[in-house]
Amino acid sequence: MSTSPSTLRFDVKAELRSGRLVITYSVQNAGPSAVYLLNRVPDISMQTSPDLIYVERRKDQKLVFAYKNIPAIPPGVSPPMPISPYVTVVRAGAHFEEIVNLATPVREFDAYLPPPITGQVVNYAGVQLEVGYYSEVPGLQESEIQVVPGVKALVTRLPPGKALDFRKLTSPIIPLVVPVLESGP
Repeated sequence: MSTSPSTLRFDVKAELRSGRLVITYSVQNAGPSAVYLLNRVPDISMQTSPDLIYVERRKDQKLVFAYKNIPAIPPGVSPPMPISPYVTVVRAGAHFEEIVNLATPVREFDAYLPPPITGQVVNYAGVQLEVGYYSEVPGLQESEIQVVPGVKALVTRLPPGKALDFRKLTSPIIPLVVPVLESGP
């Protein structure tokens, strides 16, 4: 469990079940305003699923680092625009929970680079989850749009002169032996 800030409670559990890494996380918002989780990661066709999550293997730590946030653009890649997840609103006093299922061996998943196809399976020693978010600001407006057939997304608009303060909820490292496909450096 990781709590940041004091008005948000972030609980995370990870386990291996039926050949899958299952990560369950929840956010309890005890604050006075809504927060917007950057958790609805889209695939290339703009579809989304709870199981879509960015995954880095941190080889030096033997750590599976999974995150739902705005991904960094890797060196040498020049996308026309950064990829940003759709958001889930968690109103003041509300609770949100999501379950992510990843096939094992776990593979890296980057927004801008193709996933590895081959490699050596190595056991890693832990899992860490990060979820990006921003808080409601006075005058923020919400609307729902149709992204592609079957996918609706919440869009927020800021009033002039306002900015979003992007933050992260990060779990501690959860000790868990997880098979990972190691490829490349």
